[in-house]
Amino acid sequence: MNYQGSRLRDKIFLFYIRNTFHHPFKIRIINWLNDVFFNNLIRIKRSNGGGQYDLSTREYIGHEIIFSGSYEPLTLNICENLLKQGGVFIDIGANVGLFSIQLSKLTNVIVYSVEPSFLNFQKLLSNISLNKVSNIHPINIGLSDRDSFGYLINNSPANSGTFRVVDTVNDNSSYLIRLCTLSELVKYFGLSEIDLIKIDVEGFEMNVFKGYFNHNLPSPKNIIMEFSGLLEQTGYTVKECYDYFTDLGYEHFTIAGDKYNLGDILPESNLWLRRKY
Repeated sequence: MNYQGSRLRDKIFLFYIRNTFHHPFKIRIINWLNDVFFNNLIRIKRSNGGGQYDLSTREYIGHEIIFSGSYEPLTLNICENLLKQGGVFIDIGANVGLFSIQLSKLTNVIVYSVEPSFLNFQKLLSNISLNKVSNIHPINIGLSDRDSFGYLINNSPANSGTFRVVDTVNDNSSYLIRLCTLSELVKYFGLSEIDLIKIDVEGFEMNVFKGYFNHNLPSPKNIIMEFSGLLEQTGYTVKECYDYFTDLGYEHFTIAGDKYNLGDILPESNLWLRRKY
């Protein structure tokens, strides 16, 4: 398992979760302990001396790590390999900072963490402070293909990783946020080279990239993106996305390093795009 408890009480709690007999009321007991004794702040650390994170059993990513000991391990591994010589990493949809913090611990890496949800952003800031890292630039804004506004919604409240941007809403559970383009951010920070972009924005990926490419800015050397039918929610097909990056000069791989062809199974639903030139 990649993640273990950080403090003694966290270790005891995780031992109970992972090693004791499963019964119909176990998840209720776990969530009750999470709420009453931990206040939704179970402290987890990566077993190889990596980052620490305050997580909750009531959120999807936290639940996965606390129960199984890992979350997208193949994706994190390839990100570490791509940045082992250092470089600029842009984490779009950073959530609570799982990738941002871990990769910030690599030598000569500078991280730009973009997260539109103010709830996730507060947790991101807390985890940055917990790890005492100074090479992360946290950015609380949404990205799109133009400078505009949009509504942030989440149809799965138990999963903090499913916030997404839409143009219109018909309920009271969403709120209006400011949107800018990735090109604006890159210009603002004066980035002359981007070694890796990781993006997971629930189908809004093409909108983000349409606001970056063809602006005479450096093409990222590597992109790792969630690649699924969620793209169709914003009017793009997976084939259009595949062809878009092919035309931009990118090769397609799985995060296991295998050549990817449209329709192949993608481990962890993430696609690795590598710039050819």
